[in-house]
Amino acid sequence: MKLLDYYSILGVNPSADQRAIRSAFRRLARRYHPDIAGKHAVSGFLLIREAYEVLSDPEKRRQYDRLRVQSVQVEESARRPGSVPQPGAPRRGFRLVVRLFGIRIEIGAGVG
Repeated sequence: MKLLDYYSILGVNPSADQRAIRSAFRRLARRYHPDIAGKHAVSGFLLIREAYEVLSDPEKRRQYDRLRVQSVQVEESARRPGSVPQPGAPRRGFRLVVRLFGIRIEIGAGVG
């Protein structure tokens, strides 16, 4: 499961302050609210709301940022030459399983 980039969902930089995050959320919420945009916008609105709930809470944001850094490190190590097992070779790898806000997230490479 790929980690969602809440910063890009809200259209803010990772260094954005709470005011910028709230402003981006309010702008997007008005645009994509199902009562305004229609029933087809429900999933997008829920994603925007989820991103705001995480980034607006300082503790949740710290946890998310740590997980985001780990996710980038995992992706980079998976792209290194020799990290993809050859046919017939024993499978090596790792799996990182974390629970973030009640959601189980598995990140891994080369795990069989």
